[in-house]
Amino acid sequence: MANRPALGARAASWTGLVLFGWWWAWRRLRHTYLFYDEWAMVDRVVHSAPLDGMTTGFNTHLWFLQDPIYRLQGLWFGFDDHWLVVALFLVALAGFQLVLAALFERAGMAVLPAALTATLLVYLGTASQNFTFAIQVSPTVAAAAAFTPGLLVIDRRASRMRDVGVGLAVLLATLADSGFGVVGLVFAAVLISRVWSWRHLVSLVPAALVLVWWFGLTDQGPAPFPSSAGHQVVFAARLLIRSAGALVGGGAVVGVAVLVVFVAAAAAALRWGTMPPGGRALAIGALVATVVVAVGISHNRAGIPGLAWRDFNRYLQNVGVPLVLAAAPGLVAVGSRLVGTAPARRRWGAAVACAAIAAAFALSVPAERDYAADFLAWNGLVRQRVEATAVVLATGCPEGTVLHLDAQPAGGFSPQVTAQLVLDLMGRGLLHVQPGVAPDPALTAELCTAP
Repeated sequence: MANRPALGARAASWTGLVLFGWWWAWRRLRHTYLFYDEWAMVDRVVHSAPLDGMTTGFNTHLWFLQDPIYRLQGLWFGFDDHWLVVALFLVALAGFQLVLAALFERAGMAVLPAALTATLLVYLGTASQNFTFAIQVSPTVAAAAAFTPGLLVIDRRASRMRDVGVGLAVLLATLADSGFGVVGLVFAAVLISRVWSWRHLVSLVPAALVLVWWFGLTDQGPAPFPSSAGHQVVFAARLLIRSAGALVGGGAVVGVAVLVVFVAAAAAALRWGTMPPGGRALAIGALVATVVVAVGISHNRAGIPGLAWRDFNRYLQNVGVPLVLAAAPGLVAVGSRLVGTAPARRRWGAAVACAAIAAAFALSVPAERDYAADFLAWNGLVRQRVEATAVVLATGCPEGTVLHLDAQPAGGFSPQVTAQLVLDLMGRGLLHVQPGVAPDPALTAELCTAP
């Protein structure tokens, strides 16, 4: 009976913020179309068998779940749009949000600040690719699964069922995105070692075997963007600093200040002895996960010439989430000591924390608006070019010309789209011609060339 008010507050906070998050993402997602890497998935599900599609690398990642998602989109609804993918993406975002909210509670936060912090991270405006680009559905599932072991291990006794739960969560993360699988494996291993015992690491064997197979036994090919070890270290440091700054809508200078606050809070909590064992385990596990994420991204992306953080803003959240999880126990411990135990002061402390989190969210909104304006424009252009290509193909090339099957009607905005792919989709009934639309003469000239 005594827990009913707390359960009611948690249910209200979680429900309200999940609905807010869905609305926040939907206002952008409803204007999106199949874009860039999504067309590579479309091409894969059309031209490969399911098992081949699920086990073929995508930008060096194992995306076992992504293939069936796009395959079902085509099978059930075709590729005139991508509403099934969007719907599943919204479900994944809510799952990630709830996992983080529960983890922040486990770190000692009150219900509402914990839910607000989770909302800030999942819908971080400076990393808006992660809730506006539907291709992120599988990585979002993987991220949620990777951090789920924290809920099963921290402040919980070891049991066979929890062992199975941890193993399944890390295995799901691995299959959904092998990169997050590594993060989940390391995070879980640290927690198990500190909270339970090394014997329970056996639960991680299935995921570890999949990762050994993927990274050790499959042909990953040459590094797409090779770079020196020194350059990767510098890139990782810059990524960490920018990710910290992105939490409050800032850049590198702000990021240094945020990191100073995080380190100072952790040092003070450890000196005062106010960080509980579960909080220490979470901080250490999340800190190791932060390093793994930053190093992994740097290994694969440091060599990109002139990399613009705005165009790869999803990485800022990838690093930001474990970074905040690592900082949370120290911040909570320091805040609790400063506020004291008086109920009124604790309520005021929670109110101040909520206001600070809301302010951080607001500070990231301008970056979200700026990126969304371009991203939605790019999506609209690709939709227009694909639909116009379908019209040209349905009408046929003018006499004396032949179809250029390798033509890329969407250009650099989605180079994976070719006239051949559009033709294949139309032939399978997966893409339809808009009625009453005349062929675009300029596009016709581009697609239909002299023999």
